[in-house]
Amino acid sequence: MCIYVRNITNEEETRLKAILRRSDDAIKMKRAQIILASAKRTKVPEICRSFGFSRDYVSDVIHDFDKVGFQALESKYKNCGKEPKFTEDDRRKIIDAALSKPSDLRLPFTCWSLTKLKDYIVNQGHIKSISIETIRQILIENGIKYRHTKTWKESNDPEFESKKTKY
Repeated sequence: MCIYVRNITNEEETRLKAILRRSDDAIKMKRAQIILASAKRTKVPEICRSFGFSRDYVSDVIHDFDKVGFQALESKYKNCGKEPKFTEDDRRKIIDAALSKPSDLRLPFTCWSLTKLKDYIVNQGHIKSISIETIRQILIENGIKYRHTKTWKESNDPEFESKKTKY
């Protein structure tokens, strides 16, 4: 006995073709291909050979589409993965600190280094630990460029310039 998807409407066919043309979700596209092939009365073994899927996978997609429609095209594992470690509030505090002057926060230096910024954020108690690279990435995502500080030697000695080039 052959398994085919139920008769699909013209609107459903148009929507499936649009998914193939516009979607950036590979799983959704593969499943749409299966449904369209089955709607054209292509047998499951032939779909398996054409697209390289297992018989069980193709059958499951067809049955799921018959039961729940387009929801069958969505990945069941879309929301898996590691949760973001830092909330938007945490990120906002990092950005606010980076954009503030250390002297305004009563700190004994005039500009931030990533290490100093990290120490300040951790010492405030909002975030227990954070890597310098994570801080750098948060700043980059928000259009803040970190630059290494340049130091200049200055002196009030009138002969500073001549002495500086001697040594």
